[in-house]
Amino acid sequence: MINNVVLVGRAGSNPELRHFNSGAKVCELRMAINRVTKKGEDQITDWFTIKIWGDAAGVAGEYIKKGHLFGIVGELQEEKWEKDGEKRSKIIVVAQRLKLMEPKAKGEQEQESSSESDDYDPFA
Repeated sequence: MINNVVLVGRAGSNPELRHFNSGAKVCELRMAINRVTKKGEDQITDWFTIKIWGDAAGVAGEYIKKGHLFGIVGELQEEKWEKDGEKRSKIIVVAQRLKLMEPKAKGEQEQESSSESDDYDPFA
């Protein structure tokens, strides 16, 4: 079976970084990707929940902010839970690789310069 996802989009919120007693880290955030369904129509924004584990979670939590462009390679997973006696589920993307690309430009021309952290790939 093949379960690969490659996404490049902008952070829709600041990441939420959690630490566990075991030392594990997980970072969760939303990614927005714009698309056009038909020629000349307005853009539609698709939203994806991204989870990043381990060292990459710490990097994402520190360097990604709302509006920043980033990319991931990962896989789809279904999360299941029960709330008020009703079974629920959602599909999320679990990142296996993270690429920091650029912060959101302020105005049309201004961009921050890249830093060494932009090339950080904890899975390489």
